Amino acid sequence: MAEKEGPIHDAVAHVKWFFFALAVLIFLWFYTGGYQRNQTNSNPLLIPPTALGMTGRTGTTDVDRVGFFKFIPSTVNLTPDAASYSTDPVESTYNNPNTVDTKSSGQIYTIKQTDVAVKSGIETSKYVKEISIENYSSPGSTKPSEEYVTIRASAGNTKKIVLTGWKLKSGVYGQSVEIGSGVYLPQLGSINTEQPIELSPGGRAIVVTGRSAIGVSFRENLCTGYFEQYQDFRPALSFNCPMIRDEDIPADPHGFNNYCLDTLDRIPRCQVFTAFTTALTPECQRYIVNYNNYPGCLNLHKNEPNFYSTTWRVFLGQDKSIWHTKREIIELIDPSGKIVDTVSF
Repeated sequence: MAEKEGPIHDAVAHVKWFFFALAVLIFLWFYTGGYQRNQTNSNPLLIPPTALGMTGRTGTTDVDRVGFFKFIPSTVNLTPDAASYSTDPVESTYNNPNTVDTKSSGQIYTIKQTDVAVKSGIETSKYVKEISIENYSSPGSTKPSEEYVTIRASAGNTKKIVLTGWKLKSGVYGQSVEIGSGVYLPQLGSINTEQPIELSPGGRAIVVTGRSAIGVSFRENLCTGYFEQYQDFRPALSFNCPMIRDEDIPADPHGFNNYCLDTLDRIPRCQVFTAFTTALTPECQRYIVNYNNYPGCLNLHKNEPNFYSTTWRVFLGQDKSIWHTKREIIELIDPSGKIVDTVSF
């Protein structure tokens, strides 16, 4: 009896596996669309990709797809920066074409002349070809005394340009600072009378964010290099002071002996001498005290034709930096409120 049940048992097992396999095939056929698949979709993919940016449907649920991946539309509506004062949703103030050369010194950045019409609908100034922003240094510095912008008048100008009343403005954040007056010939220890700052043809103004070490904006001259000995100007003042050894020294063989003359030879340019010794004669000491300093230099040279420089040192008197380290646009604005030049970084 056991020998007859063996083949029957195997046949039943084969029949079960056949119906199981058939059930799986039927299930897969219905799952992939069944008989309706060939009528509604001849595409070889089960779910054909929709066109880029279009919406496809699967059953009753809308899905955005590129193939089988969720599609995010490429159109983005930009809004102004949260910290920006600008409310224009269309204009992007970051697309300024200026280029910055940071290889020259690591501190001073030279710029490419800008098309100042960076804002549509803004009329540019009549001074566009007469004055420009030449360079800037250390934007966003923690020390306002190290943050400055250099403004240059064209050498081709036929007259001076009054810079007082102009403004430097952030084209991104909106804040502005007005350029004030200055002193034509600064005097130490006395009240200085300020007057409008004028740029001669080819002249420049180094506009520093911080405060002046001598209390006022001023025009450089042959003697202002003496200010640098005890103060730190950025950039450093020009060292053009006449050497005291080159002055008209009195012919006195007793008061101005060899030791005195050797001492005068060793005094550096624009440096006040303080290392007095008893070996120096009283006449030699008086001469050094009277003429080896800023006031003495003025007395000797202020009437010379080349005494005044074409450079002004202008100080905005701010206690904090006013420019951001990046994504900033500096605009030079004339008294009528029109853009003269811009630089971006």
